[in-house]
Amino acid sequence: MKSKLIAAFLLAGLWASTYAQSDCSGFYPLEKGNLWEYTHYNKKGAVTLISTQEVGIVEEVDGVWEAQIKNKIVDDKGKVVSEGSYVIKCKDGIVFFDVADVLSPEMKEGLGSMEMSFSGESLSLPSRLSVGETLPDASTEIKAGPGGVTIMTIRFDITERKVEAKESISVPAGNFQAYKITQTLTTKTILSKTLTSADWYSEKVGMVRSETYDKKGNLESRVELSRVRMQ
Repeated sequence: MKSKLIAAFLLAGLWASTYAQSDCSGFYPLEKGNLWEYTHYNKKGAVTLISTQEVGIVEEVDGVWEAQIKNKIVDDKGKVVSEGSYVIKCKDGIVFFDVADVLSPEMKEGLGSMEMSFSGESLSLPSRLSVGETLPDASTEIKAGPGGVTIMTIRFDITERKVEAKESISVPAGNFQAYKITQTLTTKTILSKTLTSADWYSEKVGMVRSETYDKKGNLESRVELSRVRMQ
């Protein structure tokens, strides 16, 4: 009887752990080994970069799930542009990203090899979405310069986030039903630049497409899911 009780408690703990993770994985499945490959296109439709994200260690820290995301970017000739990792957090069914971690590779390249420090509000994505829903704003401030001396301050604001529709999306990785989230992206340095973008998220898969437009509504760039691996 005692061994059965111990087994029952262990199973209950395993179920609670699995449930907590699944509750966090509505639009970003945080299971170790999951992998997404994205192909980046310019406004003319030419391939510029290919990026991959793979979930590494996933652990619970004080009631918050933390997943290490290993990131690799190669150019159109297969040369590695950058490699690294960042952490995504999830609490109460909401996934949180640092804005700096989800900036486009093109934006990051513009900062070169300068030392950088970050501050701001995280970008959040709930595990359930509904058409017409508005989502919280997010922002980050980047201070960059050599040897800890700030020579450049850049602020990114993501505002007016709204779930516009649920649509059928076809990308190289397949066909998906996805929620379309639109937002305004504002970059502030000495001058300000405002863009708009749309991201499509499919349940249990993640982001399948992202498009960025200039202030006149012309397409500037596109990102599409080209390969996905789920454990």
